[in-house]
Amino acid sequence: LLIGNYDRAEEYNAKALAHAEANDERRYRGSYLSDRGQILAARGRRSEAIETLKSSIAVAQEFGDRLREGLRWGALGTIFLSTGEYDEALRYARQSLGIFDEIGAVVKMVPQQTNVGTLHWLLGERREAEAAYRAAAALPTEGHHAYGAQIMLGALTGDGATLEAGLRNCQELLEKTPELVEARYRYAFALRAKGDERAEAEYERARSVCSLPGVVAVQDRIRSLLDVSAR
Repeated sequence: LLIGNYDRAEEYNAKALAHAEANDERRYRGSYLSDRGQILAARGRRSEAIETLKSSIAVAQEFGDRLREGLRWGALGTIFLSTGEYDEALRYARQSLGIFDEIGAVVKMVPQQTNVGTLHWLLGERREAEAAYRAAAALPTEGHHAYGAQIMLGALTGDGATLEAGLRNCQELLEKTPELVEARYRYAFALRAKGDERAEAEYERARSVCSLPGVVAVQDRIRSLLDVSAR
């Protein structure tokens, strides 16, 4: 999923889900349902994705698996982000973030706090967005975990040094794994925020990694923030 190979992911997921159902492995079924929900979301099958993710959340709650519950609430929020339902997306993102904070999952808090910031920005709440980005960037993790928060904070505030720091961390991550979907799109966003002429080529490269409608819808909404800022 992380590298955008959804056809292969869907093939493996169908086999794993069938095995879990045949053997009454309910906890594993919850994980496979979560993956399926994200695959469906990426393919733009919104209603199916929402119901599948809600089923996976119920399984996580049944077993008291707070980490996976938090991850699944976050995935649910992303679906609402893709369709422009930002208030609903923010509600789920905050629910996810609250769980991660409760269990001390700092590495997971960074991207979710960044998502909270982006949703505030999309809602026109720039002060809240900046606070969320700063909180994400300040969390005690390795630099490459905070690249998204740094890029978004730099783009929002016009702080070139912060934007460059995020860009460097993103580049280092992509050097290790060039097919990372989120990093690929965020790199293109950073270049566009800088006014770098390579940005459009990088967006094309990102779409070559993953161009499924649900993924592109999310990234197009994030990309639009720079147009809003320009106005």
